[in-house]
Amino acid sequence: MLALAPLEQFWAFPGHAAFGVVQELAAAGSWERLGRLVARINRALVTESYRTGSLDDIAYAEHRADSEEMVFGVPHDAFSRPYFEVLVVETMTPAQEEQLREEVRSWRRPGDPFIYDLVIVGSGIEAAVAVRLNANIQACVIRRRFSHAAVRESQQTRQLLRHNAVERSCRPFP
Repeated sequence: MLALAPLEQFWAFPGHAAFGVVQELAAAGSWERLGRLVARINRALVTESYRTGSLDDIAYAEHRADSEEMVFGVPHDAFSRPYFEVLVVETMTPAQEEQLREEVRSWRRPGDPFIYDLVIVGSGIEAAVAVRLNANIQACVIRRRFSHAAVRESQQTRQLLRHNAVERSCRPFP
């Protein structure tokens, strides 16, 4: 979990909230609940149902009667629309990030010709790493306040920035 934590920010799904719940359940030793949540996240990734934009609250789905339908009951037309992620570069508090995500979600309409979600990073360094790792990123918005240095710098992000894909594939991950 510790190795994944600095890298989670570079993808829109499962998101900070779901990853935080995964960490909390692991720390509390709630293995059964953790297993169910990880299984739901895994199914959403394998089936690509997260691309429908309807799994924003997957971490809290176990309390919903339709939690399995969230992953398996996705309308077929949802997969016919292109999915992409927008990289937003700006230093924000977690509350500001969530507010922006909620605002962008409110713009979504069933008739939209595409489905999109946000990846938010606070620095140019993190933006470079995100673009190298996440092939779903198709657009970038650079806002007013951002740092050149990584906000959530880790050993993994430094390594990913220094080495290209061929170099990384030739070395074992520490």
